[in-house]
Formats: sequence, C-alpha cells, structure tokens
Amino acid sequence: MQYPGAAPDLSATVKGYFALKLMGDDPDAPHMQRARALVRGRGGAERCNSFTKFYLAALNQVRYDALPSIPPEIVYLPKWFYFNLGKVSAWTRTMITPLSIVTTHRPIRRIPANLGIDELYLNEKDRHRLLANGDAHRTWSKVFLSLDRLFKVVDKAGMTPLRKRALDRLENWLVDHTDRSDGLGAIFPPMVYILIALRCLGYKPDDPLVLRAHKHLDDLMIDDPARTRFASSRA
Repeated sequence: MQYPGAAPDLSATVKGYFALKLMGDDPDAPHMQRARALVRGRGGAERCNSFTKFYLAALNQVRYDALPSIPPEIVYLPKWFYFNLGKVSAWTRTMITPLSIVTTHRPIRRIPANLGIDELYLNEKDRHRLLANGDAHRTWSKVFLSLDRLFKVVDKAGMTPLRKRALDRLENWLVDHTDRSDGLGAIFPPMVYILIALRCLGYKPDDPLVLRAHKHLDDLMIDDPARTRFASSRA
C-alpha cells in the first residue's frame, strides 16, 4: 500500500486497505493495522481526494454529497466561456464526461457492512460532505465550494430543464470517443467509470459497447508467468 521510500499517499492507502478487506484480509492483520493507523493519523479517509471518493460513493461508503457536482449541462458551455470541455486537457475531459453521468444517477453497489471501511473515518459529518482541498481560505476554494452548494440545491429542486438533452449529448460523446480506440482516454480511471456510466444509462451487460469497454479494461492486465509460478509456490 506504499512504495518503498515514497511518502505515504492517503488516498492510495485507503483504496489498498479497502481492496484487501474486500478480498478477505483480516482487519487485525499487522499490515492492515499499519494502514489503518496511517489513514487515521493523516486525518481519516474523509481527507481522500475526490477521485477516490467516487469509488467510495459507488460502493456506499460515502454519500454522493461528498463529491463535487459535475452538471451534465457543462456540455453546452460556449468556447468563449472561462471553463468549457474544449479548454481542459484530454485526460480531464475523459474523466469529467463519465463522472458527470455517474454523479447525476448516483449508482450504489451495496456490500456487507463488515466489509466496509467505517474504521478509517474520524468524523461522520465530514465523511459525507465536500471538504475544501488544501487551504480553505484561498479565494478559488471558496468560490468552488459555493458553486458546488448552488449546483446541489438546483439538482435537488429539479431546476434542470436541459438535463435529459445534456445526458444524451454526453452519451453520444462517450460512444464516439470509445469507438476505434483502446479505451476511453486509454487510461484506467475513465475506462472504469465509463462502465458505470453505461450501466446508469441503461446499457445491458451483454451490449456490444459494454463488452468492448470490458475488453479495453481487461487488456490493461499483464499476465506474468513468473509471478504466477511464485504465487503458486507460496500457496
């Protein structure tokens, strides 16, 4: 859960701990205790970065209110606007588009309570709300949090007349940018999120687009016969 010699990474440690627990590792095992102590010592899992919290929300560990809002209507922002999809990097674009669909539909995969990570949190209130990233007194941080609160109010009030059209446009964008490619953005996070987004949009597990997205993700796996033999010998 930590590269030798590297500074501890809170978000990576939380994901590693959660993954090992889901796979059956004993929470009282020494390596799990060390990871838990590291997370709690660095402010708890509520201090994870937003990308990690998207995974945690989908697995019912935090509420979606703890995530930044990504309104699908951003697809209509003009090119002259301060922020639009054409101005951000390609990597960011491939993250924003599926996550916008995910945060709109708010899917949840429920897991047994004993496999959750309640023990990694210090503050239940902070666990389920969006926290400032870095210095909370910075102007841009305040602006971002204020806009996020506004977006959440608008969503809850249902004041989104363009929502359906915006989601359709995002869906078309995802389909177009997955076709004739090695996966959305050719990087792991959006290749995971597009699978969740497609299910949110009603695609069946056997839909060709879903199957192709699964293949793109599977193609990232590296089969190492040497490691396989090592694992077998240990077993």
